[in-house]
Amino acid sequence: MPSSDTFGAQAGSGEKVVQWMNEQIGRKNKEGKMELSGQVIETSRFGKFELLAYDGDLPFARDLIVKASKRFKIKTLEGGYKPKAFFSFSVGSREYAKVHSNGSLVGYVELTKARLLGAKWGVTSEKGS
Repeated sequence: MPSSDTFGAQAGSGEKVVQWMNEQIGRKNKEGKMELSGQVIETSRFGKFELLAYDGDLPFARDLIVKASKRFKIKTLEGGYKPKAFFSFSVGSREYAKVHSNGSLVGYVELTKARLLGAKWGVTSEKGS
């Protein structure tokens, strides 16, 4: 099953977003689980986010995280996007996330982490839409 640990909820909202998303996953009879990853990242443009890890159907999770942004009137990260480059010589992992505020797309964030055990995500670049 595909997974991603680059979803996020505005700091202080992670627990209620995880609980709501897991309820929605159960209601729709989908396989998967959302949980807090225990990491907080900070962006200069969009603020702090609690990172969430999802294991299951990524398109379904992306849809839910946008709905959570609108439902709770918070900023969320819609993660799980890989760069289009087929092969990379970098020593780290790189993913992209969309930033939503109240259900609307407001920007993009590039996240990187070293390929070492226990490495944490960091913000490489940010862009408003």
